[in-house]
Amino acid sequence: MRQIWQEYVGVELNDYLEIGAIKVLADKLGCSLDGPAEYEDYFYKIFLNKIEKKLGLEKPVFVYDYPAQMCSLSRLATDSRYAERFELYINGLELANAFGELTNAEVQADNLEKDRALREKLGRPTWLVDPDFVAALKSGIPGGCAGGNSLGVDRMAMLFTGANDINEVIFQSVSDQCSDNN
Repeated sequence: MRQIWQEYVGVELNDYLEIGAIKVLADKLGCSLDGPAEYEDYFYKIFLNKIEKKLGLEKPVFVYDYPAQMCSLSRLATDSRYAERFELYINGLELANAFGELTNAEVQADNLEKDRALREKLGRPTWLVDPDFVAALKSGIPGGCAGGNSLGVDRMAMLFTGANDINEVIFQSVSDQCSDNN
């Protein structure tokens, strides 16, 4: 992640791991946001507008080590400012998203509660921390032995068909599902 921010945005990501700093950078890059926003909102506004479409154009590329504050379900990397998370990009399209799962129940519960509180503060929908999930972690998943990977079949269809919009390859478009008519 640090390397692509240097290459495509011209900055050292380590200097933009706090909300105040990344907000200033977003404004400078023309990626401002209106209303309340969190670190992740600014990060993705820059990432989606300045970086993502350039990834994996010549060959597939894995982007790894995402800022820790964006990965509440992930284990921390050796550098604790980052999390064990990666995404696979081909032709500017994210095909897979994976991470080493955080299996420490107390840390996970704390992360989820912090996420919930931040969403509440920003006026966004919230949900309670799932006690069954936390209990399952307490039951004893060995640390470092769990991971997850999500491969987007719809995105694979986009890649193979040359579609420019996900709505061209899915059964019912996202825009149809979000309209007032349904």
